[in-house]
Amino acid sequence: MLNRLTGILMNLIYILAFGYCGILVSIYEHIYDIPRGVSVIFSITGIILVYAAMFLQTIIHEAGHLVFGLLSGYKFSSFRILKYTFVKVNGKIKVKKYNIPGTLGQCLMEPPELKNGKIPVVLFNYGGVIFNFSASLLCYGIYYAIGYVSYSDMFLRIMIVVGLCLGLTNGIPMKNKLLANDGYHIISMLKNQKALLSMWTQLKINAMLTKGVRIKDMPDEWFYLPDDEAMQNNSEAVMGVFYCSRMVDEGRFLDAGELIEHLLNIKSGITGLHRIQLTLDYMFCEMMTESRKAVIDKLCTKQIAKSMKAMSCFLSTIRTEYAYALLVEKDMAKAELVMKHFEKTAKSYPYPAEIAAEYEFIKLVNEKVKA
Repeated sequence: MLNRLTGILMNLIYILAFGYCGILVSIYEHIYDIPRGVSVIFSITGIILVYAAMFLQTIIHEAGHLVFGLLSGYKFSSFRILKYTFVKVNGKIKVKKYNIPGTLGQCLMEPPELKNGKIPVVLFNYGGVIFNFSASLLCYGIYYAIGYVSYSDMFLRIMIVVGLCLGLTNGIPMKNKLLANDGYHIISMLKNQKALLSMWTQLKINAMLTKGVRIKDMPDEWFYLPDDEAMQNNSEAVMGVFYCSRMVDEGRFLDAGELIEHLLNIKSGITGLHRIQLTLDYMFCEMMTESRKAVIDKLCTKQIAKSMKAMSCFLSTIRTEYAYALLVEKDMAKAELVMKHFEKTAKSYPYPAEIAAEYEFIKLVNEKVKA
């Protein structure tokens, strides 16, 4: 119930913010007495300015995480805006392509080592919110100083509203169907020691993946399976997801499939995005083991098919699609197209460890076809 209410609040903030931007464009049309024939162009320009403000405020938000992360002892790992990811590979920054549905950007950093079971979390997580509010305040100061200057002051007012919108929707603890926001993570970590350790482990795993270390080769103590009661906690549930991912990477497809089936059928705090990933991994495990058509058909719903398209930048998603085309649909032509997409995506993928793992799984699929 609480998650539903916070989701409604998040949507309401966005509706009010963008509704205001739309009204603002109309007001400026009236102020400058825009001719009817030009009003459409003016409105389109207003929409472009809103998107530009979202883009800039997203960069500002992620830069806030980066700056306050560095000040808190974190190390740079990756910085993503839309689908473009700047990632540190062998000491050099390279541009790769990666996207997560429901997000415009993401800054991931390698956390400092634990001291008495703790690391600094507040400034790193609230850095984006601080930068968004600061940018809105700066834009207000500039706007107040220059007055009405057509597009310039309209853009400044849009920047103010968009900055406040991103600051509020990330600062007020909320969780939607796909992800939890910065404020939610902070509250969880301050209240729950396991939540803090979970975040530390997630960031460590991501940092190791960028360095080319596969999840199966990472320290055993980083991975554990929470009991069913603990899985109801969002932060604990993430560790259950990683535990399953490690089993898949180890090639324990039968055990992984059984565990994923169990986790998907219990009450848990698994977020929507992770639930989709688990479902796709379950499909793959089933195809690589018992290949029960009834199970695969039950998993491959219209919603999952839609999600696969939205998550087509994930190599694990493409790998599952490739296996489905070959092992279930028996469609060689489709499989070849999927494989071309896989190879193209792999060239710009930011995680070399995942590339190696997924090519290994593709090889296993091909061997199963020949068997």
